[in-house]
Amino acid sequence: MIPITQTKVVVENSKGEVVQRGNCYAACIASLLEVPITEVPNVEVFYHLDTGYHTEVMLTFLSSKGWDLCTDDRYGIFHKPKENWDDNEKKIVDEIVGNYYLVSGKSARGVSHICIYQNGQLLHDPHPTREGLQTIEYFQTLEKLGL
Repeated sequence: MIPITQTKVVVENSKGEVVQRGNCYAACIASLLEVPITEVPNVEVFYHLDTGYHTEVMLTFLSSKGWDLCTDDRYGIFHKPKENWDDNEKKIVDEIVGNYYLVSGKSARGVSHICIYQNGQLLHDPHPTREGLQTIEYFQTLEKLGL
């Protein structure tokens, strides 16, 4: 993983309307793939469509590179107190410890954001402020195709 900073941040006009969307998602994917952000599709231009098209574009790109993006709720275990882990959860931790994963939620700026975590700790926030997330909504991983 090579930390890459997003090149676009959310900009709102005086009415609170978003006039530019951020590319934190592309920055996280670029970081995990260890490629320049310019090699990752600018999917933020499709967010306003609210059709899931941005996901389709990213999945097609990842597939062309031999990767898949998977939702994986197992990583939620790292975000609850260790003393509450049962035996099954301890086995899950043994399977996923050390892996990088994406966490989506709300930033301190009040917008949807995504960061890279490892073992429950923020590893990389692509936003220039590096403030991380205020809420956690879901978890994703990159998985190599054909394994």
